[in-house]
Amino acid sequence: FSLDTHDARVLMELDQLYKNLNRTPEQRLTFLDSHLLLVISRDDLYLERITLLNQTGEYERTLELRLCYKFHQWEGGEGKTIKQFLTAVLELAKEAISKGDAQKALDLLSTTNTYPENLGEGKLYGTRENDINYLKGLAYELLNESEAATTFYLKATAGDHKPVQAIFDNDPQPD
Repeated sequence: FSLDTHDARVLMELDQLYKNLNRTPEQRLTFLDSHLLLVISRDDLYLERITLLNQTGEYERTLELRLCYKFHQWEGGEGKTIKQFLTAVLELAKEAISKGDAQKALDLLSTTNTYPENLGEGKLYGTRENDINYLKGLAYELLNESEAATTFYLKATAGDHKPVQAIFDNDPQPD
């Protein structure tokens, strides 16, 4: 990469090497940010940057940057953009709930009803959202709306009774 600092593919491979060498998310994020024009030229690099922002707890920045970028569908990337979007939304909703701001949490969680078009992926039929429903239940409980809270808590319990490995994108995670 040092021989040709304009090659985005080599930058992506170098970052993957850094990942395998256990460089910290902060180190990798600083490195990618120093080559921002190349990062924004490739979906995989931009997604890696967003992933690193989530890993370093910069959830609001993740959502802001996600709004500025149009991802494209590509083979092998299914679910990766959605995962980072959901991670940021869920973590911010948890923060809002812990601070007693139930309405902010519900507003955040409502953004998961339909995935933003710029993510390049839609919500798969039958997607289970136990974690989202559980957080909605907590938010409604904070608002003293026990009937709505119970409804979402019950939705959060729906699914398989045995934890099994997720194979497809819309399979529920064992946790």
